[in-house]
Amino acid sequence: KLEELWVFGNSLKSIDVSNNKLLKSLLCNFNDIDKLNVSNNSNLVTLWCHNNYLQELDISKNSKISQLLCGNSIDINTNTIFGDNTITHLDLTNNINLQEFSCLGLNLSSIDISKCSLLYNIECSHNPIESIDFSNNVALKEIYAHHTNMKNIDISKNVNLKLLECGYNDIESINICQNKKLEKLWCSGTQQ
Repeated sequence: KLEELWVFGNSLKSIDVSNNKLLKSLLCNFNDIDKLNVSNNSNLVTLWCHNNYLQELDISKNSKISQLLCGNSIDINTNTIFGDNTITHLDLTNNINLQEFSCLGLNLSSIDISKCSLLYNIECSHNPIESIDFSNNVALKEIYAHHTNMKNIDISKNVNLKLLECGYNDIESINICQNKKLEKLWCSGTQQ
């Protein structure tokens, strides 16, 4: 019967939710968890597992997930990443209901969000990502993609975009002609 499990901010080394098939919300962030199996939790809508010791995360069986926070955190004063998740690959192909996604400070060199058409917020900063195709994500309102390896960013299809943070990249140009709702553009610290 368990639908919500909030165990964040402890020193948990492991958690077994395999028998909790009705689980909709799992907040296990800020722990010491190094393996997380949510394959039996097909009703999961919210998963916060950031700031743990995860090296991999399989969410292929979690098609209902709408909020996924699996990265680390940042000290905004020093721009320092803290947290020990080191995930290098995420498959979001089956996560068609994803609306909010953070993979901050992982080791992702690429991310495919093309099937995530409901996505309105993405935080992918501090990853060695070279490019992201945002063309299928017309619902996007916020993109946080600073401190990556991106050289180009095409937001021409993101007409609902209100915020774009893409500073500290090697981006040579940004065309914002189609982004009439854009309120904040931060691209400081680019190399060009």
